[in-house]
Amino acid sequence: MVIANSIMLALFLLAAVLQYNDPDPLLWICYYGVAATFTGAALFRRYHWFAGVAALAFYAGFVCTSPGWGIDTLLLLKEPKMSSTRVELAREAFGLLLCAFWMSVLTWVWFRRRAKSPEGGRNLA
Repeated sequence: MVIANSIMLALFLLAAVLQYNDPDPLLWICYYGVAATFTGAALFRRYHWFAGVAALAFYAGFVCTSPGWGIDTLLLLKEPKMSSTRVELAREAFGLLLCAFWMSVLTWVWFRRRAKSPEGGRNLA
């Protein structure tokens, strides 16, 4: 998990930095910052159940920002520049989906560690 957490932390930090020229940069820097915070904590074996709450919020955001899904949705991601708001919405939706997926992974690891703990997870953050 150390390698996976390191890669995901670098990815989330890079994504946060690249948001500076987005139409709504603060919002997206916060989203990727939350994902980076939980991932950074997990890198030091500090998993937390609240990552599951973040996952639910990211999944809800994905549902709300995903464009009308059609056959061309994945093709929108291949466009090199933002030619329309639909391209931006598709990329934002998949960014939220990536955050949601990784927060789900961290929550699953937390549950597994909690189940293996001799104290039933009372001392796990």
